Amino acid sequence: MYSHRKAKRLINILFLIIALAGLAVIVAQAEQVMTTISQADWGELPGALLAMALSYFCMSLSFALVGQLLEVDMEQRDMALVGFVTNTINHVITTGGLAGYSLRYLLMKRHDVQFKDVFAVSVMHFYLTSLDMLVMFPVSVVYLMRHAQVAPQVTVLLAILTGLLTALAALAALLIFAHSWRSRLFSFVRKASRRSYFRPRSKGPTKTAG
Repeated sequence: MYSHRKAKRLINILFLIIALAGLAVIVAQAEQVMTTISQADWGELPGALLAMALSYFCMSLSFALVGQLLEVDMEQRDMALVGFVTNTINHVITTGGLAGYSLRYLLMKRHDVQFKDVFAVSVMHFYLTSLDMLVMFPVSVVYLMRHAQVAPQVTVLLAILTGLLTALAALAALLIFAHSWRSRLFSFVRKASRRSYFRPRSKGPTKTAG
């Protein structure tokens, strides 16, 4: 079992790795970094930083609200801090979310939160953020088609993709909020799996004694 001291040491090691990785990238690409800095429009930087800070704040707050929704016994401020740190780790370290979710478990375990609750909050939060992306994608495509020069073939492809993602977003929302739809889908999946896995095998032709 991890103690508080070991968890704190692990957090410090992770942040040290991130800092060293960022420094290594800057040193390896020093010429390109300097070129980008010299060509950058620094007037747009405050707005970009403000938007980034707002997005991380909203992401952290949404994680805390999901925890309250699932009745996790943890302070909202602490939940928001855990969400901020772990989401930052997931964006910086490309391990498929493993580093961030592992750290999330260690941090929430310090507040006596069980693994099943950590897993439930993480899955629900990921599901809602993915649903938000699905909803925003059709809006972005419509904006692109109205304000940019797009080839007819690409327009048709984007229209089809937008329709599919809109339907998927609607289905996902129904599965979350409509218990009857969710029950029907799960029942259908169970029946289909039973039919495919427990289908009796057909017997081969019987041999007759000659």
